[in-house]
Amino acid sequence: MKTGLIVTIVLVTVAGIGGTITYLNRAPERSDELVHEVNRTRYPVRTIKVIPSTVSEKLERTGVLQGNTDVVLTAEVAGRIVKINKALGDECKKGETLLQLDRGGYRIGLAQARAAVKQAEVAVDQAGRTMSRTEALKAQDVATEQQLDSAQGGLQGAQAALELAKAAAQAAARSLKETTIKCPFAGRLAERNVDLGQTVGPSVPLARLVNIDQLKLVMNVTSSQLTRLKVGQRVFLSDPESTTRIPAEVSRLGVAADRMTRTFPVEIVTSNSEGLLRPGQIVRAVCELATHENALVVPMEVVRTRDDASSVMVASGDAAREVPVQLGPRIDDDVIVTTGLTPGAEVIVVGYDEVEDGSLIEVTNSGKAAEHVDGAQ
Repeated sequence: MKTGLIVTIVLVTVAGIGGTITYLNRAPERSDELVHEVNRTRYPVRTIKVIPSTVSEKLERTGVLQGNTDVVLTAEVAGRIVKINKALGDECKKGETLLQLDRGGYRIGLAQARAAVKQAEVAVDQAGRTMSRTEALKAQDVATEQQLDSAQGGLQGAQAALELAKAAAQAAARSLKETTIKCPFAGRLAERNVDLGQTVGPSVPLARLVNIDQLKLVMNVTSSQLTRLKVGQRVFLSDPESTTRIPAEVSRLGVAADRMTRTFPVEIVTSNSEGLLRPGQIVRAVCELATHENALVVPMEVVRTRDDASSVMVASGDAAREVPVQLGPRIDDDVIVTTGLTPGAEVIVVGYDEVEDGSLIEVTNSGKAAEHVDGAQ
């Protein structure tokens, strides 16, 4: 009896020890399974499929239009305004009279100057005859050397006086002419600063004349952008509130940088024969710098840069792969990838900052192709 009881106790003890050993041996296995399940967490991501497309590098600026010829007219002489031929906004042809000053006093001045010229001519004639007689008498030893010198001096003085009189007459004629204010070029009256009957003096602003048939825009660019522009290059202008594009071209390139901004001025001109634009109007200028065909474009924000090396995260099956890339020109918020990607690659654009190379992922979109809108620098 006792022997059977002892055998039973031994068997139970062995069974208990075996069960404990089995449990201990299995515990690590379940722990590994738990870790394995944690490691298999999938990150939700969204991707775009990059496909070859044609994109353009564009230089875009906003500025204020100016008249290609914009002049404030002033008088060179003083006078009272007796006639105004143009009103604000009127067209003025080249050489057409815009304003007229009182000419009466200047006519009198010219007449006096011309009379002085005649008097001087008479004096020169008399001095010349005196010189001739003195030379003849000197040849006969009747006149002295001193008398000859005096006659020569009188002739030279009379000739100088004549030149002064002629110059005064020319000045008087010019002053009379300047009483008529004419349009130096074809344009429109943008401002009129005087009224009929008003007396003005030299250098007083009278009116502002603007040629609106040709307008210009001056924009500032960096030195690298300047090297990519040339005279005659095509530009399109548009009002920010309109979709109408007006052709223009680069007319001048700056040769010296602004001391404050270190940028260079570039002048753009456009024909405005249809009158769609106005001086002072804000416009946007877009200049195409280069066109890239079969380009692969990705958003700039998804590019990782470490130690001057760039990469993007790409969906490869159910895993994320970090792909080294070489970058080309930047197009607005996008950038051209020159090497590293192949057409059709699915670049992670949402969740890219949460995954690393080899991370398991779950693509939550259908791999929509990348859409690119031409941008500007």
